Amino acid sequence: MSIQVAYVSGFGRSGSTIVEGLLQSRYAASGLGEVFFLWERGVLRNELCGCGLRFRQCPFWSDVLKDGFGRLTEFDAAIYDLEFKKARGRRPKMASLARVEPPTELFSDVAGALYGAISRRLDGEVLIDSSKYPLYGAWLTQTPGIDVSVLHLFRDPRAVAHSWSQLKRRPESVGDEEYMSTSRSALTSVWRWKWFNHWSDELRESFDLPGALVSYEAFCDDPETHLRAIAAALSLKPRTTPKGEWHSVSGNPMRFSSDKLEVRKDEKWREDMAPGSQAVTRMLCGSQHRKLRRGAAAFLQTASA
Repeated sequence: MSIQVAYVSGFGRSGSTIVEGLLQSRYAASGLGEVFFLWERGVLRNELCGCGLRFRQCPFWSDVLKDGFGRLTEFDAAIYDLEFKKARGRRPKMASLARVEPPTELFSDVAGALYGAISRRLDGEVLIDSSKYPLYGAWLTQTPGIDVSVLHLFRDPRAVAHSWSQLKRRPESVGDEEYMSTSRSALTSVWRWKWFNHWSDELRESFDLPGALVSYEAFCDDPETHLRAIAAALSLKPRTTPKGEWHSVSGNPMRFSSDKLEVRKDEKWREDMAPGSQAVTRMLCGSQHRKLRRGAAAFLQTASA
């Protein structure tokens, strides 16, 4: 039986954590956070799991790693982390992700073992992976035994640029005063927003994957309709038993308060972001943003028909 992975792609700070949390609370799916960072932030740095325990002390992840890898050493984890990091794919040169270099044999072996062990531990539920990197999603698609669907989630580029300028503490980093990454400038965020959303679109198109294209702002306006549409596109069945603890790896700190998920747009950027920066961001991202919004509206209309 194949492993079902619903892959969330797009640029960070676009609402993936809250969408992931709401989906798993209502449908037979389990949010894993950003599996891309499992080896670095989980195994090697032993940061907090979404359940509140440190990663290596979490019974869920301990069972997963034992099942998938037996006696795992830090050296093994470091090698696997380097292999996963190859899938950042910051600057693919090809016009289609289907024509980029395929995953290495080691990546496919490690990913197959990891996602397989997670799937067995969760009795075959759909796995929601919010890693976001398009090439990583493409490599998962080409990994034997894994069936991928894609949720491409995007947000207004001005809101994203503002969010990436804010200093936010990472509570999962135990004992250290560590903060989430920030962008050096609004232009850096603009470039990354354009890059991630372009290749996220390509991920769905290149491999003809089932999935959904969703605007976070539109999601906030009507979350119920969007949740039903996303669930249908990702083949998620209604949950029949209460969801247990959220064993997520990395992501927005709200994952530590899964019972208090609040859907809101957070439009502080309208007041805090300099008018000039807003105008430049709108000018550079405008046509791409409008295309994405049209696609998202068409998806919702089709899914709701």
